[in-house]
Parts: sequence; structure tokens; C-alpha cells
Amino acid sequence: FGHRPAGCWPAEGAISAAALQLLAAGGFRWAASGAAVLRGSLELTYGQAAQDPLALSRPYRLAGTGMDCFFRDDMLSDLIGFTYATWHADDAVANLTNELTQLARGYEPGGNHAVLIALDGENAWEHYPFNGFYFLRALYEKLAEHPELELMTLSECLARGIQPAPLRQVMAG
Repeated sequence: FGHRPAGCWPAEGAISAAALQLLAAGGFRWAASGAAVLRGSLELTYGQAAQDPLALSRPYRLAGTGMDCFFRDDMLSDLIGFTYATWHADDAVANLTNELTQLARGYEPGGNHAVLIALDGENAWEHYPFNGFYFLRALYEKLAEHPELELMTLSECLARGIQPAPLRQVMAG
């Protein structure tokens, strides 16, 4: 693609402090994992479950590594991976953009939030009509014109100044 990758989605979103240190040493700036890893990491860091319902919608910087970590929204990702294949593409896109819009409306002004949708190991597209062509085309068209949602890469989120929250420990997962 003409440039060195800045981030990594390890297989199955599996990360640990040691893995993140190796990724940082390899020149990566960010990594991504799943919501269960974030929940466990927040419990390790703060001694209790996350109280903020929007905790998933921001990156975190793991102390001592310089690595920023994003955590996928499992519900939204799984809708694409396991549910929407049986829906009409327009209905699936309307549902997904409605879910995203409701999340966005719950954020404080300032744009310090990002929702990561990532498919986790499964190949969903073989279950969609025409390998997801109609769903993906409709989704990207809708997101490109949506007045409240902005589509970008995780590197773009960081470049635009989204501030990662501190995370002292990460649960291996």
C-alpha cells in the first residue's frame, strides 16, 4: 500500500503486555483487541468493572509501552459477522447506522471517541448475497454521506488528536 503499517490486529485480537512491547519495538503505534480484554484490563487497572458505558469507545495507552490500544465493539462487529447476512442490505445498513448514531449522540462534544468494528477470524462474506457486495457498497455510501458519523482508520483517529486514556495493565487475551 505504499507505506509501513502503523498498527496491528493480532489473530483473534490476542494481546498481552509482552506482545504489545514486541509490537512497539517493531515500530507499531497501535494494536486492536476485543471488548472482553478491555473489561478485564480495566478491572486490573482500577480494581472494578468500568462504570462508564462509553469506555469501549476510546483508545487506551498502555503504560510503559507507548502503544495505543483500540477495542472493538463486539455487538456491532458480530451483527456484521453473524446476523446481517440474512437481512436485506438496505435494512442491515439502516440498522447499523442507527446503532452508530445512537452511540455518537451519547458522546460529549469534542470528538474523543471512536467505535471500532472488526471481524474476528470468521469469514462472514461467504454467507452474504454476492459475498457482501451490496451490503458493503450500501454501508460505505451511507457512512460517506452521514452528517453525524465519520469513517476513518485508527491511525487517522490518533493523527486527529483523539486522546488515549491511561491503562496501567492489560489482561492477556
